[in-house]
Amino acid sequence: MNAGLEFRSWLITEEVKTRPHVFFDMDETLVAIMEVGWMKEDPANSNFNPLTRPGESPFPDVVLVKFEDRKLHVFPRPGLREFLEQVNKFADIHILSHAKPEKIKNIIKALKLTDLLPMSELHSTRKLSPNALQKKYNLGDDWIMVDNLWPTTAEMVNKMRILGLNFPNKSPKEEGELISNIGKGKFVNVKEYRAEVAENYDYELYRALGEIKKKLGLPL
Repeated sequence: MNAGLEFRSWLITEEVKTRPHVFFDMDETLVAIMEVGWMKEDPANSNFNPLTRPGESPFPDVVLVKFEDRKLHVFPRPGLREFLEQVNKFADIHILSHAKPEKIKNIIKALKLTDLLPMSELHSTRKLSPNALQKKYNLGDDWIMVDNLWPTTAEMVNKMRILGLNFPNKSPKEEGELISNIGKGKFVNVKEYRAEVAENYDYELYRALGEIKKKLGLPL
């Protein structure tokens, strides 16, 4: 192999190695979920029913997902696919959710996002110990967590521990507070998503994109 090809091969390898990681929560961050039956079957609701019908305005992308013995209406946040495509240009993207693994997989499949989020990148906290994802991806300082919760909540502290922030010599309270403080620099908050009739007014993902880049030290 000549020197030029060797250098290009090395450069490509280094670019792959140095791609940062962005971990997304799912429920109320990327999607809103409502169980079928939330609205009474009644003639008086006949004009309102199309709100949950795929292809109908204002929620054309809503999907029906079956999970266990339940049926769920899943509303993707406006611009979700386009947003994930933009993030995927500069980072590896993953899901880190408190939901059951099969629920996460069924939703990502139904939304047809497996090209951006393959099954191997969908993670449930129910299956992960502290440091599990830090070890899996060899995480250093090159990751961000995006969630509708704040880093001071117990759920977020648990996620941060899975991603590698651990202080086992501290008391539980001290460890939680320390993780919360450090985690603020690794965290991007988005407003809790509820399916709103005024769908086009939700710009949280576009706002978050700039903050993600900023915290990763990337040009805006």
